[in-house]
Amino acid sequence: MQKIIVTGDLGFIGSNIADFFSSKYDVLIVDDLNKPKKNINRSILSKNKIISRDFFISNLNKFIDYNCIIHAGACSDTTNYDENYMINNNFEYSKKIIDFSVKNKINFIFSSSASVYGNGINGFSIES
Repeated sequence: MQKIIVTGDLGFIGSNIADFFSSKYDVLIVDDLNKPKKNINRSILSKNKIISRDFFISNLNKFIDYNCIIHAGACSDTTNYDENYMINNNFEYSKKIIDFSVKNKINFIFSSSASVYGNGINGFSIES
């Protein structure tokens, strides 16, 4: 069975991604388990394994046998002005996972949000 890691699973989008794939794949859920308001989505994911984001990022080499990482874990709060938090949570965390995926030839899917593009008044394009 294929093994997938989904980050940000306790949020709305991540929990639905994990729920969708859990019938066909072995899904590992990664999120910040210290945020009680996220427990609302935990019932959806009861059939999957859940680990903390801190454990995951500190032990990446334990996950080299996974086939894909779907990264939906980031702060999308456009009113959060804590620069250190945003750099560590959204940039550094993502960069470590991307580097790990590339190094180990693990498929990587990144979920973006409106917090990246704003209201689109100036438009945007995605180039590969």
